[in-house]
Amino acid sequence: MEMRVMRHTIVAVLVACLLVTATSESALAKKWDPKKERELGQQVTAEVEKHYKRYEDPEALKRIQDIVAAIVPHTQRPDVQYDIRLLDTKEVNAFSIPGGFIYVTKGLLEAVQSDHELAGVIAHEIAHNSHYHALVQAERSRKLFMGALGAALAAIILGAGSDVVATTAQAGLYVRQGVLSRYSIDMEREADRDATRYLLASNYNPVGILTFMERLARDERRTMPPDAGVFQDHPLGYERVAMLINELTAAGVVINRRATINWRKPEVKEVEVPGREEKAPAVVWWDRTIFVFIGPDAEAERARAADFNERLTEALARGAGRAHFAIDQIEDGVALLAYGEPLLVVKAEDAAAHGKEPALLARETLEAIYAALAQERFAYEL
Repeated sequence: MEMRVMRHTIVAVLVACLLVTATSESALAKKWDPKKERELGQQVTAEVEKHYKRYEDPEALKRIQDIVAAIVPHTQRPDVQYDIRLLDTKEVNAFSIPGGFIYVTKGLLEAVQSDHELAGVIAHEIAHNSHYHALVQAERSRKLFMGALGAALAAIILGAGSDVVATTAQAGLYVRQGVLSRYSIDMEREADRDATRYLLASNYNPVGILTFMERLARDERRTMPPDAGVFQDHPLGYERVAMLINELTAAGVVINRRATINWRKPEVKEVEVPGREEKAPAVVWWDRTIFVFIGPDAEAERARAADFNERLTEALARGAGRAHFAIDQIEDGVALLAYGEPLLVVKAEDAAAHGKEPALLARETLEAIYAALAQERFAYEL
């Protein structure tokens, strides 16, 4: 499905306004007061829930709570008690609010393909809270709002005369220089990095945050958004994907995307065979015929097809890629291998039925797997 990511416009405005106008100096001090933070978060949640309807799904809520319980002990703030809330919207999103509040949309729950991907999103939001990102950003914004930028924005919002706008135009320098957007981008990157570290310490596969981000980045590229320049408030999806791959690789993680997504598995199908009236069983993956089993005993060939399909599926589930497959001459014929273990032995009878030499038939089978792997990569990755 194409994911429509909810822009944070309403939420961001609510959070910024409340944080800038309702926060005391003590609440914006370097050592944040947990009580004040919680009180402020409650004000923001009240505003959020005026715009978005909550919904009840005990099973989904328990699923998220279990993820939070597994991640929080590995964060910089293991003492935070998180309040998870679900929003009844198809938009794909999650966001955190100071005080330990995390909102997850119904659309996000439908978009993630595993608990590992959901854990990746939740870990990202917990990282924001662990670093007080909303409060730090508010402090940054507050200082700017106390200066000319506040006057400029007020002039624009209130429709002031051109003379007023002209006298405050220099304040736009803050925006043109990307002061706030740069800050937000750095925060997003920091949240991605720490989320990966939290997941590595938990029982969730950190590849989940990568596969989810890859789909977001893929959709971002397909929609081809205009370059926002200094107004861009998030890193581009493909930049985040590259950073996550670097983080995972540096941590020694084997990137097996099939472990965290609903990947397409090989299957046995009955296919047409030229020169034969009856169909024959074949293993098919990504609409590519990997091998057709032809012989006088149809049931025996179906059993062979099922066995090959099972072995191939197991190898792929382990993360097999092009480098893990090979062919080798053995006593009974030519073996197709994955991780050095035989998946299929192409026998003389198979070669005769196909009218080809065993080595050629085995090579064609290997090439069919390579082609399917390439098609899979095109579908799932950037």
